Amino acid sequence: MLKILEVKVLTQVPLQWNMKNAIGMYGKDVAELQNAVPLTPGTPSTPGTPPLTIKIKETGSVGMYGVVSASATVAPFTVTNAGTIELEKGGSAGIYLVNNSTKTTSADKIANLSASNTGTIKLKSGEGSIGIYAPKSTISDVGTITMEKSMAPNSVDTTKSIAAYISDGGTIADASTAILI
Repeated sequence: MLKILEVKVLTQVPLQWNMKNAIGMYGKDVAELQNAVPLTPGTPSTPGTPPLTIKIKETGSVGMYGVVSASATVAPFTVTNAGTIELEKGGSAGIYLVNNSTKTTSADKIANLSASNTGTIKLKSGEGSIGIYAPKSTISDVGTITMEKSMAPNSVDTTKSIAAYISDGGTIADASTAILI
């Protein structure tokens, strides 16, 4: 008999990366990858507690990276940002999903991996960043994604960045949750 093990990866401490091609949180074939409001063990979250922040300072980096492999036995896999992800340079992604599921129908494959942003993703500077990158996946909540336009002389702003990207049958379940600034 096959036993499916559900695994949850949760961070409750701030993360900061100062190198190129960094990944703030990575999960593969788990039930959930979550950046959440810090909790005291055994107690509910305290109102007014600031959300956790994943700060990515260099280019080519990812705040939260979720993968469903062809051999995955845990499904569905949800990547949730309930805190803040800050991308300080271009060519980066707040949430990045890779879906290599071998489910037989397209709908089952897409339902196998999802992203939920109930927090904030900040694209702070640089071109070519993506708030949520989710081909062959579902974005259930777009949430708040800010794209700051720099006013400093000779600076590169985020005008060529994307809030949410889907392809290969991917879906955005409810775009009404989006707040784009």
